[in-house]
Amino acid sequence: MQPSLTAERTISRPFSKLNRLCAEAKARGGMMTTFAAVAKAIELTPSRVTQLFGHGQEAEGVVVKAATMGALVGAFKRDGVPCEIDWLYLQLDEFTLRLASAAPTGVAESVAADWELREHTVLPDLVELRLHPPRPGNEVEDSFYVETTLLFGTAECDVEPEADEEPRTVAIALRDARLAMGSASYRVVADSMIGERVKSEHFRRVAGGIDISGPTNNEGMLDGDPIGNQHLAVIVPTNIGDDPFAVAVAAGRRSFVVTDVSEGSVGGAPADNKTVILNQLIYRRCGKDEAGRTVLAEATMKRRPEPGDPTA
Repeated sequence: MQPSLTAERTISRPFSKLNRLCAEAKARGGMMTTFAAVAKAIELTPSRVTQLFGHGQEAEGVVVKAATMGALVGAFKRDGVPCEIDWLYLQLDEFTLRLASAAPTGVAESVAADWELREHTVLPDLVELRLHPPRPGNEVEDSFYVETTLLFGTAECDVEPEADEEPRTVAIALRDARLAMGSASYRVVADSMIGERVKSEHFRRVAGGIDISGPTNNEGMLDGDPIGNQHLAVIVPTNIGDDPFAVAVAAGRRSFVVTDVSEGSVGGAPADNKTVILNQLIYRRCGKDEAGRTVLAEATMKRRPEPGDPTA
């Protein structure tokens, strides 16, 4: 017997998946670059597309009729975006991977070539921060999704011995951290910053940025990925200056935990001369933010001028 066109399955993260499809369409020069364009292409009202794929469905997922799914995927294929119905029922990571692997050779390189990306981290084992070429936004003209990799861990470091001391190894970890972002050349779209649109036990939106408190290891130190698949924010150019958009991770003095690995484990006894060790390994190699916190990692991105631009 033929399967019914009304067979129901749940699509997880529908808003993110449709955003990805629209971004692919834009990158390929297609027409289905906004939710409104999608609605027109599959002959639904914009409000109906929002009901099915809007922010409100992101957490719980949505059930979409098979006929509508067929129309959606068919429309994107005609618009130059390779996609299969089954991909939309995968987890977001796998869905994104399928889209990327179906991209024609050179598309990813072309997008990356539009942006200059720079990064600096004082101890990569402690904080890893990277920005990726941003995806074009869909709901605000000339906007971009800020995509990042953010990982925390414990750094084991060899300490140069003082006079009459033996060489030793210490572990440096963080109880918490502050993530900040901004630029005179780009502004964050209202309510688009993580912590505003997405709530989590691992981070909290505060004045000046995002306070990060998890995930943690058994000793209560930051360990792992607090952001996951979420974009940090949506940004738009201000047309004022050409400063890069910057993301930074900083920590106050009380955030650092230094233990002596020589005692037998990373979570060993507190190390003597904590300030001396941090001066040697971190403080003298880092800048400070406006509140005096130590900036441990910074990543920036800047759009390259287009050919013919007088600033090129």
